[in-house]
Amino acid sequence: MQKMTIEKLWKWNSFFGVIVALLLSALQHFLYELIPLGIVKIFAPCSESLAEHVKIVFYPMLIWWVFTYIIFRKAKGINVYKWFTATFVATFSAISLLVMQFSVIFYGFALTMDSTFVHILIEIVSFVLSFRLGFHVYKHAKENKIFFIIGACVIGIMAILMGVFAYYPPQVPIFIAP
Repeated sequence: MQKMTIEKLWKWNSFFGVIVALLLSALQHFLYELIPLGIVKIFAPCSESLAEHVKIVFYPMLIWWVFTYIIFRKAKGINVYKWFTATFVATFSAISLLVMQFSVIFYGFALTMDSTFVHILIEIVSFVLSFRLGFHVYKHAKENKIFFIIGACVIGIMAILMGVFAYYPPQVPIFIAP
């Protein structure tokens, strides 16, 4: 059997990562409706605001990248510092792309219809581009412990803020359900 190269691993990981992330986000989207407990608010959207929907790209991306690191770290000799720097870049870019696309399509063009198709398409684009960017960063970046630390801190702060804002949302448009 032919040994899987690191390049093939990235391609398969991107493909399956997008599929799994989409499935996780679909489940996560309705999690709070199914289990309306306070702790679930931290991980799942509890309103239809854009800020709450950031969770549906943040957590699936983070889960997939951590999961694949745990599975392949020894077999493929994955560099922990480069991997989690790439994890930060992929996760942050997924959030940024999601917010930018929603802002342009729904606020910029004042699209009044609530289209599930458009929502899913925005998510797919966000995931695909972010996975590719993350793997590009891993492949071409040099090992840098400072970027690793900064990325880990930003991811941690984002997770904490998502939890805090689920209970105490600021009164700004991104936190207000349409």
